[in-house]
Amino acid sequence: MFRRKKEPKTDKERIKIPDVHKLVSDAKQNEENKKGSSPISLKNFTASIALAVLNAKVIADSHAMKVKKDVYERDELMRHLPITTFDLSEVEIELRFLVEDVEEDGDVLITTDPEKLASLQAVLSTMKFKLTSKPLTEYSLTSGEKLLRD
Repeated sequence: MFRRKKEPKTDKERIKIPDVHKLVSDAKQNEENKKGSSPISLKNFTASIALAVLNAKVIADSHAMKVKKDVYERDELMRHLPITTFDLSEVEIELRFLVEDVEEDGDVLITTDPEKLASLQAVLSTMKFKLTSKPLTEYSLTSGEKLLRD
């Protein structure tokens, strides 16, 4: 026999999902201001990509739970089946960009403006990286405090 699993309660104070919509909005604003657009930090750009992937998984999982409630729970046969979802175990990214500047602290400022990229093909930088999922067992806060997973 199957037992119903209680829906976990989300503690909104402890779990902070990055606002990817704001990141996308900022990117659109930068696109609209192409002529006067300023370069973006490479580390911020790649972090935004990672956060977008994470947010995509959160959205997919929330839709899967909605399907479970709307479809699976209403059907006697389906209610005993596992919910269908997918795992983002690995994402490969190839990023093409131009290095605009390197700041004193070593932060690399880049542009991904398509017009600039098209006109400067010979000096483009390309970076390939993988985002691989793994369980979070330890998290360090900015205060230096460490949180450990039980």
